Amino acid sequence: MQDERSLELIADDVEGKIERLHIDSTHLDAMMTMVQLLPRLVPVIEQVDNVVSFAESVWGDKRTVDQLTTTMTETVKEYVPIDKGKEIIEETKEEFERTKDDSPITIFGLMKMLKDPVVQDGLKYAQAFLTTVQKHRN
Repeated sequence: MQDERSLELIADDVEGKIERLHIDSTHLDAMMTMVQLLPRLVPVIEQVDNVVSFAESVWGDKRTVDQLTTTMTETVKEYVPIDKGKEIIEETKEEFERTKDDSPITIFGLMKMLKDPVVQDGLKYAQAFLTTVQKHRN
């Protein structure tokens, strides 16, 4: 008899909580859609979890963060004259304002930009970074 009363109390409590959720057919439809998408979502979520775990381990290690900051600063200084940063930003704003209404950038313009040594160095650095990250994933 005591077990039956306990079960009734639990059932009443659960019913009350469910009623407060105001779940309707749109919620049930959305839940069904989510259940159908789970096989495709799980691998993506696992990858995101791996990235988050990696980021947490990197950002949680002071020595790694210090080394990363130093390396990035040295690398950026090598390719971008930081001591002239404010001047470069101001000139960039002026150049943009002067040329923003010019003809749009075409595929040929992009190809020309790809030949620029600054762009090449940036792309090569990004490629080296991605190659290194791939080595550490395995």
